[in-house]
Amino acid sequence: MENIGEGVLALPAEWHNASLHIFTAQPPGSPGLSITVNRDRLPFGTALETYAEDQLEKLRHQLKAFELKAKEAFQLDGRPACALEFVWHTDDAGPVHQLLVCVADGQKLLNFAASSQGLMNASQRAEVRRILLSFRFHPAA
Repeated sequence: MENIGEGVLALPAEWHNASLHIFTAQPPGSPGLSITVNRDRLPFGTALETYAEDQLEKLRHQLKAFELKAKEAFQLDGRPACALEFVWHTDDAGPVHQLLVCVADGQKLLNFAASSQGLMNASQRAEVRRILLSFRFHPAA
């Protein structure tokens, strides 16, 4: 059974949840703050720290004027997690400020990305961080 928020779906055990959720602080289609949640799997034999370093290298090469602001490893709800804060630039919308939190539950991986067109001020960053770090896994069935 796979929990999809609204209910459960009877999927074969070998299937992987690669779903995506997007939450916005303003009406859809309007610029501003959003939080995206996506699911992935850690490659076999890969630690979260290695995965995070690989993602960081990809971001450095894919995003224009990429600037890493902070990087942190910690535990989130008793599981290994890491956070990256960075800024990059788009040609048409200017700076994009992002906070990315990755948390591993065994081989399952959750990525929470908070994004803002323009730079977040200190109170916005603190609130976004509070939201992202508030995540708790459902108790094991």
